[in-house]
Amino acid sequence: MSEFTKSGEVKHEDLPSLPSSDEDDFDDQEYIPELNEEEAGARSDDAEDEDDEEDGTLTQLTIMAQEAHSQNQIEKAEKLYRAVLAGRTASSGSDHPKTLFAQNNLALFLQQSGKDLNEAQALLESALTGYEKARGPNHSETLCCCNNLGMLLYVQEKDLNIVESLFRRSLVGNEEQLGPKHPSTLAAVSNLARVLDDLEQLEEAGTLYERSLASKQKKSKSIEVLEETNDLAKFFRRQQKWDKALALCQTACDGRGTVLGENHSETLASYYGLAAIYIGMEQWVEAETAAKKCLMGYATLKMTEDLNDAFDLLIQVLENQGKVKEIVAMKQWKKEFA
Repeated sequence: MSEFTKSGEVKHEDLPSLPSSDEDDFDDQEYIPELNEEEAGARSDDAEDEDDEEDGTLTQLTIMAQEAHSQNQIEKAEKLYRAVLAGRTASSGSDHPKTLFAQNNLALFLQQSGKDLNEAQALLESALTGYEKARGPNHSETLCCCNNLGMLLYVQEKDLNIVESLFRRSLVGNEEQLGPKHPSTLAAVSNLARVLDDLEQLEEAGTLYERSLASKQKKSKSIEVLEETNDLAKFFRRQQKWDKALALCQTACDGRGTVLGENHSETLASYYGLAAIYIGMEQWVEAETAAKKCLMGYATLKMTEDLNDAFDLLIQVLENQGKVKEIVAMKQWKKEFA
């Protein structure tokens, strides 16, 4: 699962920008009041040129804001995002999609930079209402804004039932509008799974977690995918669904061993989980092998806290096999590392 924390920054893979990232794709004629013939005749080519120039300037300011944000120039980025929103509001009106897009961008900036979550929430709520009116309740841009608001409420630890309804709406709508494999749909799958997990609706959460992981496994065996595989193994381990947990954890062990190395801390964490699964299945020989691999790796890396946990895990396995001499040796070795 792509992580976002309840108190920190939301990662970009879980916070997709609005699908129409090119602001010039919007159809101005849908949102500018119709002119009567006299007013239309009075509109000169010079006025149209000025409008085009203003639009281009605001688009350029948006690019500059994004660049400043990526370079951690927070104050500069905020001024630029606010300038774009003020310009869009003045030139197109508060309900125009270009203005709503600028609201969304400012809200995401405030959230990701930790500036003001309350203002970010107000901006996204306003943008969502605006998109519902301008684009309709099931338009992809409306649903993306819906998803972003759900994520913001989640990191603020707001009512999870409200968050669930926003993510579910985003998922159902995106499946209909964009298809089941679109990135926005898959982001909603992952987000809804996480909230359902928190709400202890574990059956549906597990189904969605598996769907999210399956969509990524087809593309890559990246570090991020292996992390998600490991997390899903832990999810099933908590429910004592040993067969599912075992297959996923073994994949994580093998993959991390290949990509990161056999003695990498994340690889060893997967072996720790593998030993815990074998303990749950009462397969003591396999549990001992995994626990020893984990222990030796932590000893090599001199990771004291993790090493102590690995000692306790291995001693538990040895006790269940009645291996008294090895238990004494492990306890003595543990004292030497203390």
